[in-house]
Amino acid sequence: MRKKLTNPIITGFNPDPVIFHDDEKYYIVVSTFEWLPGIRVYSSTNLYKWHYETSILTDSTLINLREIPEAAQFGGHLLPITTVNIT
Repeated sequence: MRKKLTNPIITGFNPDPVIFHDDEKYYIVVSTFEWLPGIRVYSSTNLYKWHYETSILTDSTLINLREIPEAAQFGGHLLPITTVNIT
């Protein structure tokens, strides 16, 4: 029997998703720069059930993008560029 997927697959505010896959899991990294914690990471083995893993930015002094000239021109908003190094 096929499962019916409903959107969103991750509930709540999870903008700008970037997805990665290693040998065992899929990972989604989402930006949350206007709210702490910033940049949340979720994992899944089946692309259906997602589990919260961690947040990368948890210190409010690290997410004031209005102080970064490149972000200031966009009203303090930048999308993350995400890379992964799986060893």
